[in-house]
Amino acid sequence: MRMAFLCFNTPDPAAVNATKLYDYNNDDGDLWNRQSQLPPCSSSPSPPEFLCLVCLQIMVYAVCRNLTNGVEMVMEGVGVHINIVKSECPKLLSDDDHTGHLNSAIIASSCIIIIIIGLVLYTRWRRRRGQQQQRDRHQMT
Repeated sequence: MRMAFLCFNTPDPAAVNATKLYDYNNDDGDLWNRQSQLPPCSSSPSPPEFLCLVCLQIMVYAVCRNLTNGVEMVMEGVGVHINIVKSECPKLLSDDDHTGHLNSAIIASSCIIIIIIGLVLYTRWRRRRGQQQQRDRHQMT
């Protein structure tokens, strides 16, 4: 059975220097290879299909997408195996978070436009009202 997200973590300090992550029972290649410093989980997007994301949130987490539930995860550092176990998933930067920021920007922009339109209409109304009052005064005299 495939799971949408399957997560692992490790408190081992060597994990911050991990170099790869793979399924012990599968020779199809690594699920993750280190490219740079581990990103914070809270600012990391979801991993791509059938791969993993390794991130840091107090402990090192591996967040994997669409792997079988029977996966036997192995994490390696330089010359060391790092014990990693199934865990709850950390909070990642999701597509909903991007949408939320976009929606906030649209709402703020809309409010500013409405205020500007309101000010223009109010200014025109006052100007016309003033002109009407001046005409009324001239007609009285």
